Amino acid sequence: MTQRTAAQKTPAARFEISDDLPTGIVLLPIERRGEVLWLVRRGHMTPELCESLNAHLTHITRHGLWEHNWGGSVEQTRPYASAC
Repeated sequence: MTQRTAAQKTPAARFEISDDLPTGIVLLPIERRGEVLWLVRRGHMTPELCESLNAHLTHITRHGLWEHNWGGSVEQTRPYASAC
């Protein structure tokens, strides 16, 4: 079995505010090998909250507090519609 390095286990994780989500979708999580991205419809998250979450995610990933298993198939996860 091949051992994975810390860089291979550590995801790039972030939130982005988006103007391009499909109608009715407020959160679209996207996972690719080495990256976890959450797109949030503009107006559902302030830029300040987005920056704060990204700062926390950067701390978590850079300090080895989040390890991700990139094995198996990589596929986009389902979008989340507004509950309202």
